[in-house]
Amino acid sequence: MDKKFCNHCGRLYSGSRCSCQKNVKRNYKHDPFYNSKHWVQLSKFIKSRDYLQDRLVMYFIKKGKPENILWQHVYNYLIDVTGQPRFKDEKLIVHHIVPREDDYSKQYSIENLITVSNSVHEYIHALYKGNKESVQQLLCEAVAETLP
Repeated sequence: MDKKFCNHCGRLYSGSRCSCQKNVKRNYKHDPFYNSKHWVQLSKFIKSRDYLQDRLVMYFIKKGKPENILWQHVYNYLIDVTGQPRFKDEKLIVHHIVPREDDYSKQYSIENLITVSNSVHEYIHALYKGNKESVQQLLCEAVAETLP
């Protein structure tokens, strides 16, 4: 079984979640927004738009290894040494680039939504703690490549 580094505590773990996250309740599971018909349909559309693939990973594979040190770190986390995605068999979710609580007007905007794997989603939130604006800009660039 593959081992991963926890984005929250930094420990190596196997399975779907680190032990430090086992008892953490996810608000989105109980949030009526994520269970609404509109959101369910929109998230299916976004996954289809992104070809049922982790859009950030596909963006890095297409662009190649970046020159920026921060993005090199992200690239190395997402892509293995053979150039293949590390998290290709994980569940895909739709991520709000600008979180709903930061700007509710963007919660249904297709330019603000990107398909990512569960591990990449947690990694994005860990990166947000360091430099949220530059991470959001990168995600917007990845989305822009999928839009007509």
